[in-house]
Parts: sequence; C-alpha cells; structure tokens
Amino acid sequence: MADDDKKRKSSGGSKSGSKSSGKKSTGKKSSSSGKTTSARSSSSGGSSDSVAVKAGRAVAKKIGWKARIIITVLVGVILGVSMIWENRINVALGLTKQTDTGEYNGQTNAEVVAAAKDKGALNVHFVDVGQGDACIVELPDDKKMLIDCADGKTENTNAVLDYIDKNIKTKDGKTMDKFDYVILTHSDSDHCGSMADVLDKYPAVNFYRPNVAANYKDKKTGEVYIDPSLKNMKDYRTKDTRAYKNAIEAGCKNAENVYINSVNLDPIVADDKDNDGNPDYDYKLSFYGPNSNNYTDWNNYSPIMILEFGDKRFALTGDCEKEGEAEFVEKVGKAKGKSVAEDKFAVFTDDFTVDVIKAGHHGSRTSTSSAFIEAITTKNNIGNVLMVISCGFGNSYGHPHQEKLEQFRADGIKDENVLRTDRNGSIVLSVHADAAGEFQLFHGANAVVRSESTSVDWRYIAICIFAVVFLILIVEPLIRTVTKKAKRK
Repeated sequence: MADDDKKRKSSGGSKSGSKSSGKKSTGKKSSSSGKTTSARSSSSGGSSDSVAVKAGRAVAKKIGWKARIIITVLVGVILGVSMIWENRINVALGLTKQTDTGEYNGQTNAEVVAAAKDKGALNVHFVDVGQGDACIVELPDDKKMLIDCADGKTENTNAVLDYIDKNIKTKDGKTMDKFDYVILTHSDSDHCGSMADVLDKYPAVNFYRPNVAANYKDKKTGEVYIDPSLKNMKDYRTKDTRAYKNAIEAGCKNAENVYINSVNLDPIVADDKDNDGNPDYDYKLSFYGPNSNNYTDWNNYSPIMILEFGDKRFALTGDCEKEGEAEFVEKVGKAKGKSVAEDKFAVFTDDFTVDVIKAGHHGSRTSTSSAFIEAITTKNNIGNVLMVISCGFGNSYGHPHQEKLEQFRADGIKDENVLRTDRNGSIVLSVHADAAGEFQLFHGANAVVRSESTSVDWRYIAICIFAVVFLILIVEPLIRTVTKKAKRK
C-alpha cells in the first residue's frame, strides 16, 4: 500500500507539472479548471508584452483625461455663448411669447397728443421700429425733427412712414411736407435703415450727420458713391454699407445746410420771427458730444444731446458707449465752478436734472452708466425720471440687458418709470404749460401693453447642464482615481 501511494503521488505530481508547463507554453484551456487563460507568446517574450500592455493602459488613461477636459471646456464655452444668446434661443424654441395684458393705466398716445396740440407743446415720439431707433419731435413752433430712422419694416409697411402718416400733422391738421431738422446719430443700419425712404417723401432742410464717410462701391453695378459732405475732409473714418450710403445721399440731397455732429455745434433753438419773446415756444437742443473724431467704436460718434422746453429736459444719446459718456462726465467735472460763458459744460450743476433719458444703445450693458446718470440728474429728482428704451421684442441681443435694468433700479429709477417699445409700443412724451403756466410732462403709451413671458430660463438650464457634464467627466473619475490609490496604499 505504501508503495502504491508513493507511485500515485509521483504520477499526480508529474501530471500536474505537465499541465502547468502546458499552460505556459500553449495557452490552451485547462480541462480541470474550466477557465480560459489569456494567450501569450513564447516564454522569451512574455515579460516585454506585459510591460507594453501596462504602458498602453497608462497612455490611454492620459488621453482619456485630456479628452474629458477638452470636452468639458468646449461644453462650457458653448453654454456660455448660449447664455449670451438667451433671447435668440428662447425665441427660436418658441419659449418666449408675446401677450396682450391691457394693464397700462396711463393716457394713450392719441390722448396725450390731442391734449397738447392746442397748447404750444413739445411732443417727443419714440416710434416702435423693433430693434432700432426712430424719434420724431414736434417742436412748439410747429417745426418737425427726426432723430434716427431704423428699418422697422413689417411685410410691405415702413413703420416710420406709416407712423408719420397716421400721427404727425401740422398745427392746422395738414399733412407735413418736410423735416426741418434731421439728425443721424451714427452709421449703423438699425438707426438709418429706412431714412432714405422717409427723406424721399419728407426731405430734410437741415441735416446733421456723423463724422463718418459713406464711400460705397456697389458690388453688382460697380457704382462708386463718394460722400458729398465729407469728400474734401482728411480726418474721418469710412463706413461702406448700402444703408448708410443711402441715408447720407438722401439727407444731403435737398438739405439747405449739412452739419457734422460735434460738441462744437451751435444749439438748435426756436426762431422768434415775431420777436415777441413768447416763452411758450422757447426750446433748445444742445450738443455735448461727440468730443472726438477718431473713435474705434462707431457708436461713440453718437452725439450727446439735451433737449429743453420750459424747465423740462430730455437726454438723447443714440448708441453712445461708456467711452463717450466718460468723456462727457470728465468735462462736466472740469467745468465745476465755472460760468456757462467760460465752459458750456458748466450748465450741469448739482441742481441740474433731466426728466427723461433715452437709454443708450437700446439698454445695452455698455451704455447709460451710473456715472453718466449721476451727472445729469439729482438725488431728489431721480425717482421721477423716465427711462425710455427703444428695443425690439425678443431681439437676439437680449436688450435691455438684465444687469442694466438692475443698475437703473440701484441708481434710483423706479421700475414703473422704465418705458420700453418692446412692451409699450410707440411712446409719446409731451411737455406743455398748465393753467398756472407751469410746464408739465405728460406721457402715454399704447393702451394695450405687450409683455413677454418666458417659460424656461435658459441661463439656469445651461448652468445645470454644465454642472452635470463636469460631475460626470471630471469629478466622478477623479474621485474613483483617488479612491483606488488610497486602497492600494
């Protein structure tokens, strides 16, 4: 028995060794274990293969992390841009809707104008042209002024022409035949897009234009347009667009006088032909900018204007940006303590205040700074100041920017005093003397107020998407890596 046991042990050991050897050399399945081992090369190359596999895994891991980081950054950039285009996205997805609320309690535009017609009034119309500017001023002496004229085209209708035909008449009720003053603040098409059409029907007597040349070459016809009022000037910039070319051409065509917007311009004042000194017709539009003729941003060529009638004042600034506003504020500061005869900016004393501000650049975050508002208002009157914003419903720029509305609130402007063409339609402000001879400001808007409702706030969605991507691609793999290393230790 002992000898037999020894033989069995010896035989078992031999078989085991044979199987073990077979595994190393052949890489075939083991019948006893029922498991599959990985095929390997000859024993001479086994060690090097193992190193290669490990190196490959290491490289793969490194590439994986780079890919994760790149994807996360790209997602962040895309979502960041989409947050800027929030309005465009909401409109495209049908999430922003326009509704009629009928909640406005003020006078209608027609009521305001009708009440003012017989009182030697100043009527300022901020026409709803969508994303753009168009302002029509009915002066107390029955002269008419146009400040900018955006496209405002819906189907076959020109919004400005349609508005003029319906609402702008002479004091005796006749259709107007000209604009006594036309002011083009700067060369962008959202301020001059339909000016040529309007001036073709109602030509300008006095044309005020930017210090930017319109030298245009039509690509189809080869026609070359040389700006008639700037062609002999050396110090100017050039804007090559059809809209600007057409506006300049139409403005200069029939004008008796052409002026270049500048801080040095004489103010526009009432002509007292009868020399009776009647204060009911005294008005003044003064220029306090632009203060340079070499801006890199076209918007800063917009003039800073103060329109006065009685003791009521309007601040009109086109698309003037922070740079132009800063120059204005600096000049106001340097004029402190001087007389108006010494420095025209000395008029902006601590008691000076406007009653209406047309927000620069359609309520953009880059205009109508707190410093500018402070320079033209007082703390006692800021709560009564009206802020007018000319912008289009659901516009792709997101105007007015939310942070700008919050700034206005912090500056002291009441929410109910912010009037917007995207919500209120065309807005009319009227100044005329009451029974006691004191000048009052009246304002009205369309009886039906348009309001926007957004069912989804894209900014929060974008932040949530980025948070999820960041957690999945960066945080979770990082936690797993750290945990594995801790376990190995």
